[in-house]
Amino acid sequence: MCRTCITVHRNPRLRHRAHCAGVQSANDASRSPALPRSLRPRLFVTTRLRPPSCLSIGQTSLRLGARRCAALASVAVMASFFGLSGAARAATLVVTSTADSGAGSLRGEIVSATSGDTILFQVSGTITLLSELPIITKNITIDGNGNNPTISGAGTYRPFFIGDAGTTGSTYSVTLKSLTIANAVAQGGAGLGSGAGAGLGGAVFVSSNGALTLSNVAVSNTQAKGGGVVDNFGEVGGGGGMGGKSYPLTPAGGGGLFVGSDANSSGTAGGSSGGVHNGGSGPQTGGAGGFASGGGGGSSGGGPVAGGAGGFGGGGANAGGATTGGSGGYGGGGGSAAGLSTSTGGAGGFGGGGGGGITAAGSGGFGAGNGGSGGTGSNSGGGGLGAGGAIFVQSGGTVAVQGDLSNALTHSR
Repeated sequence: MCRTCITVHRNPRLRHRAHCAGVQSANDASRSPALPRSLRPRLFVTTRLRPPSCLSIGQTSLRLGARRCAALASVAVMASFFGLSGAARAATLVVTSTADSGAGSLRGEIVSATSGDTILFQVSGTITLLSELPIITKNITIDGNGNNPTISGAGTYRPFFIGDAGTTGSTYSVTLKSLTIANAVAQGGAGLGSGAGAGLGGAVFVSSNGALTLSNVAVSNTQAKGGGVVDNFGEVGGGGGMGGKSYPLTPAGGGGLFVGSDANSSGTAGGSSGGVHNGGSGPQTGGAGGFASGGGGGSSGGGPVAGGAGGFGGGGANAGGATTGGSGGYGGGGGSAAGLSTSTGGAGGFGGGGGGGITAAGSGGFGAGNGGSGGTGSNSGGGGLGAGGAIFVQSGGTVAVQGDLSNALTHSR
């Protein structure tokens, strides 16, 4: 308040407002031009917005503490608005070992990763797999980081399987960068009295909901081989899977997705370990196999029964009265059937051989053999398809290539 207003006016406060308003406006104008209302700085009032956690402190909390709580709340809101939440940040996982498993291994980091993470190599050399790597159902990047590591399938295994064939309704994007995949094999499961499984994608299999990006990746000496069959007249086995072989016993389940996921004749249908199911004493239909598993075997009792259908594996076998072998899942062979009267082999899935039957054979899937029947002197199944010596992409999946993609000695059969 100016000195003049205090000494002259009877009511200094009111007179000051009228007298000095023009002077103050003139001073403000001389300092800086007025900004339009839309450009004037605004102050966010946060001291009155107290989150529940601050209110729970109690009525005796100091005003300074309340203001701090309000400030923290406003910072949290701004961080959420700008996408700075710590929970949403992608992590970088580091591969420091060339061992097949354990701390710092590629296998361990794939298991630990969540969508959005990057797996970065800080080691060179060769990782020799002792089994297939886990199926990747998350959005991740695996980057050799200039170290050019080699992932070897040891002449037995397919290293990468991306997606879960649309079973969850999600799409999984995976980037492989600056690495080599070598000595890898996709081996279809053998059919023992049944259809054999397909071998698809020697280095990488991309399922219907997978999206693969390759950046400066080399693929060397990889193969895809369809499963063979054993002509066992009178044997009734489940169909071979895309890795696991069938089991020559009535009424066994079908082979599963991975190498070693062989069917057997006891227990209940398993996941990637192969379809397994004991036959009952009465008419019982084998259970369907889930993703990556073969179907369960049907009953060995009398009556019209059927072997279970495979997931990503072979169909179950069956024996009884009027029977039908289980249909193979994608890449799986059809189960065989041996009834006392009539029996029909199960149909093979894509690339899976048809199952054998006494009266009628099962049809083979795309590129695979049909099953035999008793009328032709054999009730063995058909052979499986081998396709995609380097990469196989199921319908619906995608592959994009950035930079170089070299491919040497890659074939299928």
